Amino acid sequence: MVRLSNYKEKVAVIPIVGIGGLGKTTLAQLLYNDDKVKSHFELKLWVCVSENFDPSFLIRKVLESATKKEVSKDLEANTVKELLHEAIKDKRFLLVLDDVWNEDREKWARFKNMLSSGAREGSKIVVTTRIQIVADIMATETIVPHELQGLSKAESWTLFEKLAFRGGATSSPNYVEIGKEIVGKCRGVPLAIRTMGGLLYFKDTEQEWESVKNKQLLGFGLDGKENAILATLRVSYNNLPSNLKRCFAYCGLFPKDHKIEVKRLVQLWMAQGYVESSQSSFLDDVGVEYFKSLLHRSFFQEATKDKWGNIEYCKMHDLMHDLAMEVSGKETIVLNICNSIDSNLERQHTDLERIRHVSIGDSTEPWNSDRRLFFPNFLVKATKLRTYMNLAGENIYWKGGVDEKIFTTMTGMRTLSPNREERKIMPHNIRKLKHLRYLDLSFNGTIVLPEEITCLVNLQVLKLYGCAVLQKLPRGFGKLSNLLYLNLQECTSLKCMPVGIGKLSSLRELSIFIVGAATDYEAARISELKDLNNLSGKLRIKRLELVKDELEAVAASLKEKKHL
Repeated sequence: MVRLSNYKEKVAVIPIVGIGGLGKTTLAQLLYNDDKVKSHFELKLWVCVSENFDPSFLIRKVLESATKKEVSKDLEANTVKELLHEAIKDKRFLLVLDDVWNEDREKWARFKNMLSSGAREGSKIVVTTRIQIVADIMATETIVPHELQGLSKAESWTLFEKLAFRGGATSSPNYVEIGKEIVGKCRGVPLAIRTMGGLLYFKDTEQEWESVKNKQLLGFGLDGKENAILATLRVSYNNLPSNLKRCFAYCGLFPKDHKIEVKRLVQLWMAQGYVESSQSSFLDDVGVEYFKSLLHRSFFQEATKDKWGNIEYCKMHDLMHDLAMEVSGKETIVLNICNSIDSNLERQHTDLERIRHVSIGDSTEPWNSDRRLFFPNFLVKATKLRTYMNLAGENIYWKGGVDEKIFTTMTGMRTLSPNREERKIMPHNIRKLKHLRYLDLSFNGTIVLPEEITCLVNLQVLKLYGCAVLQKLPRGFGKLSNLLYLNLQECTSLKCMPVGIGKLSSLRELSIFIVGAATDYEAARISELKDLNNLSGKLRIKRLELVKDELEAVAASLKEKKHL
């Protein structure tokens, strides 16, 4: 706190350096959210950097943080600089650059110069990094980087005790003795302590604790401190039940520092068959319990809740992401757009038949750059692909187009989430993807959804969010007997529900139901809601004026929708 208010340089840089899992980001968050800091700085900005340090890209991210608005990818770099200049003009700002790896002095100088223009004297940049040379390069000349130390033995034990023992403590001297030896191997690193505490919480006997200490943690610390911490996390992973192992490994699909929507994550797990069915619980509820179990073991962090107390979003620590990528082996790859024209990329992934899951991540390049706009069409050879997700945004325009076979040769595909342009080439013979369980066709420009969709009888999730010109769903929609989620939000032109939608008795989510006219034989009446008693969350019913009478309204059995 004191260091933030000291130093009279126009823009002073204060690095926080330490190994992964030590709490650098947590410390930066405490500073960022401190009331005194809030009153001292007129503008607070936060940008997650990770491995890619491109000054132009980061300036865009800073501008988005300053304006709380997405910056158009089509804006020229000079325009972005001008907008940022206006946003920070005559304001004292605090900027946190989280997880920086860049050792290029020239890139750092360019970025800092762009920020310094127009900033008010007394502005500060806090940098978190694992690398000492990065801290030395970025620090203001008169500032010594803050080297974060691990927790003391007493602090480490207090944290472990809260997590490992039911009730937060134990009176057993044997457990205390074993526990303190295990904590000692965590070297004061909070992430490792939390992970081991979460693991041992589920171990009920001294023999199990001894096994962790004497067998699974044997030889720790021989490969350097950070490798030892990753090994600690690996022990916790190795002790997971097999279903949770699969769920965790799948999360390597998300880029580092990605804000993960928990509801979507559970749906993705379900689509892969990782969530086991239960006679007493809904499948999605079981998936949520899986997530909570991993969260309790510290495989996820930064969980945020909605106003009803449900966990909405979370993140993964960088080291946990490294572990997820490690345990998934060659089955999972994350492609940054800027790499997708790299002539070496296909050679890097020579064993294409082993690839099961692919995601497209964001790029450090502006969208109008001639680089990185080529779709990785070599994926057509990955014939055993189970997941394709484009997480890089809706407005990418692939130079050279997309091979239409990319989404039809992979007949084992279970999850398909293309972006706007990729959806344009979605062929009518999508019926070949008979194992598909998760299909995201949001922002599609189609007026009538093709009848071929109704052949996807295993489909669990169908997202049509933002299909503003969509007017009609297929007549055979009732064939999708396994459908659990139907997202029709912002489908502003949709006129009615199709006859037969009432057969989808497994539906858990139906964002909107539009009552059809009695004269339209293809339109569903409100009575089709009768058997949809598993619906949860919210249901909006439109065109109620078309309900004929009270008898027809009662036939919808709305009082039986106990989960709404």
